[in-house]
Amino acid sequence: IKILIVMPPISLTPNQIHFLNLSSRSAIESSFQQLYSDIGHGEWLHNNYYIDDTINKIRNNFTNNLPIHNSDICKYIAASAPTHCMDGWGFLGRSVHCIVQGDTNTARHLAYYAELRAAISLLASAGIGIFNNIHVVIDQSGQAHYERLEGTHIATWQVLQHWASTQAAANLIGDIIIVDSIPLRDWLTEFRATGNFTTLASHWLTVCGLDLNIFTSDRDARNIVSYRPSHLTRPLRVNALESSEFISDLWTILNPNLTTRFNILDRYLLRKSLQTIDRNIPLSNSDGENMLYSDRISLMLSRFSFNPERSIGFNEFFIGTNNPDPLILDEAERRQPFNDPRHHFEVISRATLLLRIATGSCFRLIKNASFSSEDLEFWWNSIGIERGFWNNRNKPGTRSGDIVSIWDDVGFALQKLNNWRNKVNHASYSGMIKKQNNSFRVLEGCERIGLWGLIP
Repeated sequence: IKILIVMPPISLTPNQIHFLNLSSRSAIESSFQQLYSDIGHGEWLHNNYYIDDTINKIRNNFTNNLPIHNSDICKYIAASAPTHCMDGWGFLGRSVHCIVQGDTNTARHLAYYAELRAAISLLASAGIGIFNNIHVVIDQSGQAHYERLEGTHIATWQVLQHWASTQAAANLIGDIIIVDSIPLRDWLTEFRATGNFTTLASHWLTVCGLDLNIFTSDRDARNIVSYRPSHLTRPLRVNALESSEFISDLWTILNPNLTTRFNILDRYLLRKSLQTIDRNIPLSNSDGENMLYSDRISLMLSRFSFNPERSIGFNEFFIGTNNPDPLILDEAERRQPFNDPRHHFEVISRATLLLRIATGSCFRLIKNASFSSEDLEFWWNSIGIERGFWNNRNKPGTRSGDIVSIWDDVGFALQKLNNWRNKVNHASYSGMIKKQNNSFRVLEGCERIGLWGLIP
């Protein structure tokens, strides 16, 4: 995936950039740990000044030059990270529902909001609270600062673009993309690609789908859907089989039943990273010539203590052709106009990848705070009940990893959907819904992905 962080010059002033550079993830981690007393009351925030009428209270503080309620706003931003993330997975699920209905315009619209929530979640975990046009940063000492920027939609992508260029972004991406319990940072160290982690971060972020220029285009496409009438012309449509294949592929690559909750997807992201870096940052051999990619892979693998079978498996995956990229990575790379019949697949794919990054960032907050599944049951159980995933009699257990059991319904739905697709040559959306309505009812619940990605 080529790097395309080439938006028109952003309008951040030097003072605004200085303001953003004050942000501190460690301060958010500290505030997140302090939420333990709140969740003891069965809620993320208990008696917090900013829990109601948040935007107006922040605006009033700023307009009248009043001191901000420091502890409360820090805890608010910390708690907002996982909750924004879960809302993002919810928007993605509603977008999948629209695919099933053949409503590609609304699917794109909702996928854009999944992107937006993922970005806001990611920034919150980094110490930057996106609100309306008065935004808040938490500094290293845990002090809150506020500054006027653009409104939510524009500011989110401006700030994310700035954050993506920082060492903090490089460190985070290097830690949360994990393949077989080994973080991306360690893979790249052995690939001899760590000369400048900040420069590499732009590669990583792009490989993971964070093409900020395209996110802005996604916003523009969303505006067209939001404000312009549809069906004035006869649109081109993807057929029901293509839609069902995309949905199946999306869920299959997010199967959590491996070493880590996103191990399958992360393997492909790692491979993309290695390929991209080899093209852009070649490694010289002893003769001063650029080392072949296959030789560089072999050198990397030799530096890990893998048994021969495992090493051969990785080598075949990294340089072989038996494991083509999944559809969502192919779609995330596409750069088609909004009226392309598959454009909604592009936006959904980019949203999924950005949500994976945001989920990993939030999971680290939860893990570092030593919150258990039992501690957070007030939250995940209510989501499961509200979305119809379970009731209080058949909910998942509270031991570490029990939440992954919710894949079972997904696996069964995928099996039924794939069996149906293998039996038909031509299918209408009506016929697909009639035959696979129960399967799609499960596969529209993307909050499941948020649950197994966030809950210990």
